[in-house]
Amino acid sequence: MRRLFQKNTKLVIQIELFALLICFCTLFHITPRALYCGEKVHALTVVKVNNKEVGYFKSKKEAEKAVKNTIQSKVPKKNFEKIEVKDKIEIEEKQVDSKLKVTSKKDGIKKIEKSIDVQTEYTEKSTANDDIQVEEQKTDELYVGETKEVEVGEVGTKEVETKTTYINGEVKDTKTSEEVTKPAKKKIILIGTKERPKNYSTLGSKYNAPMYKGNGQSIVDYGKLFLGNPYVYGGTSLTKGCDCSGFIYRLYLDSGYSVPRVGFDKIGKKVSLAEARPGDIVTYKGHYALYIGNNKVIHASNPQSGIIETNINYSGAVLSINRVIE
Repeated sequence: MRRLFQKNTKLVIQIELFALLICFCTLFHITPRALYCGEKVHALTVVKVNNKEVGYFKSKKEAEKAVKNTIQSKVPKKNFEKIEVKDKIEIEEKQVDSKLKVTSKKDGIKKIEKSIDVQTEYTEKSTANDDIQVEEQKTDELYVGETKEVEVGEVGTKEVETKTTYINGEVKDTKTSEEVTKPAKKKIILIGTKERPKNYSTLGSKYNAPMYKGNGQSIVDYGKLFLGNPYVYGGTSLTKGCDCSGFIYRLYLDSGYSVPRVGFDKIGKKVSLAEARPGDIVTYKGHYALYIGNNKVIHASNPQSGIIETNINYSGAVLSINRVIE
């Protein structure tokens, strides 16, 4: 009985000593310590992203700075109207396990950068042209091949809004909307449907342009009467305005000769510059002129210059010279 009492007394003393040791450790914070950048610590500040621990820092200030820098690094350098972090981010101080070893603070920063997605939106507004629409109307008041511009048309304006969404600085989606503030006015062009006389020649291999007897100089003299008059795209009026082909076409038509509205390089007889005579038609790339002699031409040049007299090379390289009047 005495031995049993001594044994129980010894067990009670051991339990009491163990309890005192726990109290002592708690009182003086003697807890297992983790290794942080070579330093043993009892507690660290933890960054959690979507409830997952991704980074450890020695202070809350360091953790907050790491999160802030990560978010800023994923925002393009623009004046964004909306910045949104989709992930749940928590920063808290906690006792850490002695098994935890953090060798570098940069490792935590890298894990934070990989874990956080930053969405930003940028809206850009600009003004653009509302383009002219061309409407063609048929009329029997003009011959086939003739055109007449009755409405010049006017460019309008529109507000364009482009909204771009970025994820971590990279474009994810772009949406564009437009609002017309000043509608464009239509350009209306009349297209001739009236049949021409049978001796009229047109483009294509089916017809050959007739050669006329007469004097090309008379056409030159007639054309010089209209020097200084305006250039109008699609026009055939020598007084109100014409374009380059309309000028040639109207001079010949008024002088009693039938030629097509365009494509003068495919009619009559081709001649060289050395053989050229007044009244021959000079073709350039996208342009026509009337040869007047001495390496000079008259032509409806452009909206700024109108009908002018220039050297033959004024409009670029000569592609062909065609004679309609022998």
